[in-house]
Amino acid sequence: MACKAGIVMVFLMAAAGCGDNGFGNKMNSGGGENPVTKNLCTTSCPHSCKVDNDCHQAGQLCCDFGSGSHACVKPEACPVFCTDDSKCNTSKGQVCCQANLGSSQKVCVAAASCPKKCGSNSECGGATPKCCTNYGQPICTTVEQCPSQCSTSTECNTGKGQTCCSASVIKAAVKGSSAALAANVKGLCSLALSCPKQCSTSQDCDTTAGQLCCNGICATSCAKSCTVDNDCETENGQLCCTNQALYSPWYGWTPPPPPQTCKSGCGSNSDCLGGKVCCDYYNDGCSGCSGYCTSSWNCSHPTCGG
Repeated sequence: MACKAGIVMVFLMAAAGCGDNGFGNKMNSGGGENPVTKNLCTTSCPHSCKVDNDCHQAGQLCCDFGSGSHACVKPEACPVFCTDDSKCNTSKGQVCCQANLGSSQKVCVAAASCPKKCGSNSECGGATPKCCTNYGQPICTTVEQCPSQCSTSTECNTGKGQTCCSASVIKAAVKGSSAALAANVKGLCSLALSCPKQCSTSQDCDTTAGQLCCNGICATSCAKSCTVDNDCETENGQLCCTNQALYSPWYGWTPPPPPQTCKSGCGSNSDCLGGKVCCDYYNDGCSGCSGYCTSSWNCSHPTCGG
């Protein structure tokens, strides 16, 4: 089971359009409009195209990622932009909504993947009972996906390993979070090891894990700007990618899965058997429970699985 440590960051990354390209937030905050024009060194550059016939890999089509940027991708990786449900496959439960918090555009997705907008907790319920104001538009989330806002770590539960992860650090590390986070958010309480680490040099990072200092944040990879392929580490398979689809909040985006209601949980140690304790580190992104039964060791080491 996944630890609660990463729930907030994982949810934010999914909701804000974080793909697998690892380019941080070097992108425009809007729905693909006016992307930054910059080439990057990468080992995986999406093939540019104008029509489907420009795509040579089986099953790919030419997808519009906004602002004139196109790339060859599988159909399921291509967003269907819409203004209403008429463009969506309603027979399969699709609706038109603003599903990507990193963009202002609407797309067709399964109804269960659409964030529900709200004004108060009374408008939420079921698996998402919390009206969370951490994001640009208040939406219903699980309790675990809506951490307390903070300015300093003293406002967080330091006894359980929490720290105040500043908004500036989150925005530098998570693609799309500049648009997703509400402007008044200064920081979010998070377990220390799930908060991106700031750095001045790579010596500030965990070099044994392959980390380096990339634009002030420790990361396992760092995209370098380029003009031609020779600017990149061609010996390691890199090339200079000119496809601006990389900057789109839709490139690499997939709808976040609907929240799951806990099937079993505990409210106190008396609910657990075999010497286990009721540990609230382990809510695993679901709601309707206060914790999971696990060993006391696992509960006191929140960075490990249960």
